[in-house]
Amino acid sequence: MALSTSAIGQTPAADPNAYLEDIHGKRALDTVAAWNTRSLAALEAKPGYADYRRRALDLLQADRQIANPDQILGDQVLNLWQDKANVRGLWRVASLASFTRGKPVWRTLIDVDALGKAEGKSWVWKGATCRSPSYDRCMVALSNGGGDAVVEREFDIPSGKFVADGFSVPIFKTRLSLGGARCAVRRDRFRCGQPDQVGLPAHRQALEARHAAWCGKRDRERDAG
Repeated sequence: MALSTSAIGQTPAADPNAYLEDIHGKRALDTVAAWNTRSLAALEAKPGYADYRRRALDLLQADRQIANPDQILGDQVLNLWQDKANVRGLWRVASLASFTRGKPVWRTLIDVDALGKAEGKSWVWKGATCRSPSYDRCMVALSNGGGDAVVEREFDIPSGKFVADGFSVPIFKTRLSLGGARCAVRRDRFRCGQPDQVGLPAHRQALEARHAAWCGKRDRERDAG
């Protein structure tokens, strides 16, 4: 197949939608708001939309919904419970024995709604990765507003508290796993050979190492970033 040398050397045309990469920019927000208004109007015009929406909310927020295990780790079951009173959810734990008996005794680890209110953030639960085989410490992922970039913080299940001076990563498109008592491994997201960090502030993009893994002593010399 013959290729034109002039075509190969041609500069790509500017992307007219590049402004959408600035996800917090006024133009991008205005554009998305207009799209949402148009889409919502089309949905609300459908016969039965209000009834379907009300029914869906009732199902999602029902007190009688089944508490499905999000994780079964050793002899404990972890679950994020959401209902009308706990919109963002309660991250909680119960013993595997009580769960299999059909009468789980839940202990709340994180009230996501209360945490957001206390810290002035719109926290959305994004999951937790716990170290094995003890399953006593977890890296908890929270998103401010529900985006795919998260804040990661170390959490202690037995005490039900975040670890003081524990491992922590600021907002970034990454996941952090505990590799042992003094070790954490970070897995970053990439696209087209580059870190997928669209819309993040430039100073956060300094964390863009392709495969980052680090260990640190549990003292003030630890560098989790």
